[in-house]
Amino acid sequence: MLAATFDDSTLSDELFAVACSLLSSEELSDIAELKSYTLRRRSTAFKAVARILLAHFASLSPEKVEFDRAPSGKACLAREGSLRFNLSHSASLLVLAITLDSEIGVDVEQVRAMLRGLQLARHHFLPEEAAALDRVAHEERDLAFFHCWTQKEAYLKATGCGIDGALKAFRVETDMRRAAGIHWIAGDDPACWQMHRWYPSPGYVAAVAYRDRRKELKCSVSLDAAALLQAFREGCLAPALEKVP
Repeated sequence: MLAATFDDSTLSDELFAVACSLLSSEELSDIAELKSYTLRRRSTAFKAVARILLAHFASLSPEKVEFDRAPSGKACLAREGSLRFNLSHSASLLVLAITLDSEIGVDVEQVRAMLRGLQLARHHFLPEEAAALDRVAHEERDLAFFHCWTQKEAYLKATGCGIDGALKAFRVETDMRRAAGIHWIAGDDPACWQMHRWYPSPGYVAAVAYRDRRKELKCSVSLDAAALLQAFREGCLAPALEKVP
């Protein structure tokens, strides 16, 4: 299983045009509806680099990658039955998780001040999760909140469920000193699910969830959007992807 991280902070206008050339008209239309120039640019870059990496694993050219929707509404690759992926972005960082034969979900968050973090936890988390957050020292509470939130989000994305009403249907590990994990799921066996947590870049926390035996998580943190798009433009993707398992 691979979790690849991309940063778009060095993307030039020229490489942005390359990213646009990789996307479908439907993808470009959806991006055009975003109100923020920064979000439009970032979304374009992230979708393009995701397409390049997925093409690498599917043994296709990036232009040949086609997306579909599962019955749950979750994005999937068309006609690539065993390959599963999920992506998440926060600020200038994208995390793309890829595996075989098991549903997967990933979430990444930039750790930031949450003035209403405890209030949100009391409203959306299980009572024991909110109580655990309340016991964390004030200076560590923002990080503790996102430790919990990323696990919650990753599991829900793996199942294809929406956030509304589902955050209290399972309990995750709240102690930052312990490994991430799911301890209880309404109507399911938590032993069937695996959870990894890691720090993809300074100031960020991420979690990935999947229903399968425990796998090795291979994190690639040195791939950036500009380098990958430049390599694609020059027709030399192989060296740029040599660090990808």
